[in-house]
Amino acid sequence: MIRFSLICEHAHEFDGWFRNGDDFDTQKKRGFVTCPACNSPKVEKALMAPSVSTGKKREQIALAMGEQQRQM
Repeated sequence: MIRFSLICEHAHEFDGWFRNGDDFDTQKKRGFVTCPACNSPKVEKALMAPSVSTGKKREQIALAMGEQQRQM
């Protein structure tokens, strides 16, 4: 599953979950993707920042897992 940030012609922003990018395109062509605020079928993918795991986050996870193993 992939989450897309979507935006309608009236600038309402919302998220949608799809199997893949082709699934979004197919559903949009068939009229299945509409804005939940205004019901507009003119919906596009919005720009979204990628979810990136930083080194600090990985370090925090490793420390937490190490502490959990010591407690066992």
